Amino acid sequence: MISPGWQGFFINLLLISAVFPYDMLKVTSSLERNMSLPEPLIISDPRRLGGTPVFAGTRVPVQTFFEYIEGGDTLEVFLDHFPDVSREHAKAVLALSRSALLAEITHAAAAA
Repeated sequence: MISPGWQGFFINLLLISAVFPYDMLKVTSSLERNMSLPEPLIISDPRRLGGTPVFAGTRVPVQTFFEYIEGGDTLEVFLDHFPDVSREHAKAVLALSRSALLAEITHAAAAA
């Protein structure tokens, strides 16, 4: 069973998965070689926005990104409004989120 705190997160990810095909989300090896994505992609620091998870290197909450997508905005609209987040960083966060969702679903199915 998926924990209640994660349910909204997973619903957002399912919505994102419906909007963005997998090949659009995947970070290719050539992209990884050419772009210097922060590691980790998302940070949460109690001294920054009260610990809200943000895109690393920015003050942009990841939840804001999900809200834009859930609200029907395109990736381009989000990036226009938050120029501190690169397209590659946003796509990598989506890929990471998708992986986390699939791992949680697999784990829940195995435990059932």
